[in-house]
Amino acid sequence: MAMMKAKRFLVATLAAAVTIAGTGFVPALAPAQAVVYAASPTIKLSETRVTMIPGDAFGLDAVVTNSTATPVWSSNNESVATVSGSGDNVVVTAVSEGNAVISCEVGNRIARCYIKVSIPNYNVTLNTYRKEMAPGNTLDLSAILSTYSDCDESVFGTPVWTSSDESVATVSADGMNATVTAAGFGRSTIKFTLGKKSASCVVYVDAKSISLDSTSIKLNEGDLHQIVPVVAPAGNWDIEYTSSDETVATVSDTGLIEAVPSLGAKSKTATITVSVVGTTRKATVRVVVSGKANKSIVLSDKEKTITAGKDFTLTAKAAGPTYENNVVWSSSNDDIARITYSDDGQAIIEGVSPGRAIITAMLDEKHQATCIVNVKAPKIVVGFKRNPYSVKKGETVDVEANVVGAIDSTKVSFEVINPRYAVNGKISIVSADESVTDGVARCTVQGDATGSSAYVRITVDNFGKKITKITRVKVMNR
Repeated sequence: MAMMKAKRFLVATLAAAVTIAGTGFVPALAPAQAVVYAASPTIKLSETRVTMIPGDAFGLDAVVTNSTATPVWSSNNESVATVSGSGDNVVVTAVSEGNAVISCEVGNRIARCYIKVSIPNYNVTLNTYRKEMAPGNTLDLSAILSTYSDCDESVFGTPVWTSSDESVATVSADGMNATVTAAGFGRSTIKFTLGKKSASCVVYVDAKSISLDSTSIKLNEGDLHQIVPVVAPAGNWDIEYTSSDETVATVSDTGLIEAVPSLGAKSKTATITVSVVGTTRKATVRVVVSGKANKSIVLSDKEKTITAGKDFTLTAKAAGPTYENNVVWSSSNDDIARITYSDDGQAIIEGVSPGRAIITAMLDEKHQATCIVNVKAPKIVVGFKRNPYSVKKGETVDVEANVVGAIDSTKVSFEVINPRYAVNGKISIVSADESVTDGVARCTVQGDATGSSAYVRITVDNFGKKITKITRVKVMNR
């Protein structure tokens, strides 16, 4: 009962408090004022989950509403993915394998894009797995990357070439290509490693066999005969020549046999031994000497195989009572093999293009010697220095290819392969080399329109044999 009285007293008191003194008038209350709250910013990203490979980049856009503040971008793991740029548009670049979160912050709101950087499956192989070589010979090795992605080898690591025994073979590396040089006799394993994958080539440096153009010859006194040894595998072998009886026949360091004048005997015999230095390989030729000397001329090689762009020295030896020390040199086809220098006893022969030519050394119409020169096309390995290339829209980039083994006159051409669905084309070639210079060919590419990647193809004309290679070019907004 007391509580009810208290409530009535409180109501009466409040009513009295708002009564204007002396008038008995109670004014109306003012209407309540509306409270306006500011809308929170909203952020919408163009991508929220992206899978990438190291080296890839893409543009990430933010659409911000209810705010004029500048977005603040960050990466929680810059060792995996970085973000560059500012404002509503930035570029995200994959660095290494792992996960990262790219955050866009405006006021008290945050939007996130989840990045996964992974290395695709791949394998590596070599163009040769076993090779028999001669000391001083070289071997061009190329590593071939097999992967379903269109990334280059830099995604998987740094190419590493090693030799298990550098006293047998050394290796000089240039990215995915290497040159192996045979240094000494034995066996060495050349290993290529890219990331977690590897491939090997076993190199054997030794002579398998040696053979001669004849095993028995008959000479008159003073006659000459050039021994032509054939060693397998072919190479710059160190050959040693010895005679069993130098009173019958002598032999020079280059294998030129000379029959010694007789001391009255009707005929005499000597054995010439031809050995491959450093090995047990050898061959012999039986020489029978009789009669008087005739005018003659011989060459240091009866047949020679060289690569276009290379040369060798051919030596002539003449003998006989009427020899006047006057050798005339000629080639049957200068477009295949030409004589770049000659004096009386020597000539330098250069391979020009694939084919066969005959080099002749002549004393007179009846006394001449010939050497068959087989010229082969060089072995060329083509590889772009990068894959892919990146170029900003409206700018240019130099696209370079290594053309290993090519001579400087080797013709090349470049062309663009744009995606079929590209309306305006993605890239165009501004300028391009027409031939190889110092083992490199290049073109300048301009980025025309962003979107899907386009490709550049190089075609190398190796004396009629076409060698092609492609590389990807990505056009970036920024």
